[in-house]
Amino acid sequence: MKIVERFVVLSLEFQDELAGVSSLLSKARVAATMADLETDGVVSFTPAELTEPWNMDDPKIIVKEKTPSSPALNDVVEKLRDKTGDELSRIVKSKKFDPLQGVLDNFEHNGLVSTHNPGPFRPTHYELVLDTTAEEVITPLTQVLLGRREATYEDRLLLGIIESINATGLMFATANAGWEQKDFSNRVHELDGHHPVLSVLHAQTSGTSALMAKSQLGPATL
Repeated sequence: MKIVERFVVLSLEFQDELAGVSSLLSKARVAATMADLETDGVVSFTPAELTEPWNMDDPKIIVKEKTPSSPALNDVVEKLRDKTGDELSRIVKSKKFDPLQGVLDNFEHNGLVSTHNPGPFRPTHYELVLDTTAEEVITPLTQVLLGRREATYEDRLLLGIIESINATGLMFATANAGWEQKDFSNRVHELDGHHPVLSVLHAQTSGTSALMAKSQLGPATL
């Protein structure tokens, strides 16, 4: 699974707890998508200022004539085609590039989710068909947090994205019953490294309104 697909699986597993932070989730999904598209070679990042080639905190994006490895991201890529030269932060903050529906449609096509229509003017409700789907995402990440498994590049980015919205303690509460939120945060920061999508996402989830939203998931850390 791509980073964003694993993130959506986790979001579905904890959708009741995450119901009040839809804006944070959207930004996280877009950030994860941009990381996936960079890995696929569909986008690359370049310094916003050529005089500061070391500064990649909010780079400009370059969109290439390639297709993503997951069909769930096809629609997002088409919307990005004319965005070469835009700052990454502009992309991450825009719900236009949120891949959620494409990911859910792909999950449904592959039998990973079931749908329920609650009635007119209400959104379709999605649920994971098998508990093992979430377990297959949570278990290896838990092992990474506990130092029992080497983190992959994608693991580091996914954990950094989860931490940026303050959901690490929620999603991995069973990893170590003695850990507090700050313990999860410290462990993720040991792993995530420095990547433009994490820098941009952290900046966009550190404002007052975002901190209020994050506080619904536990003590928000900066």
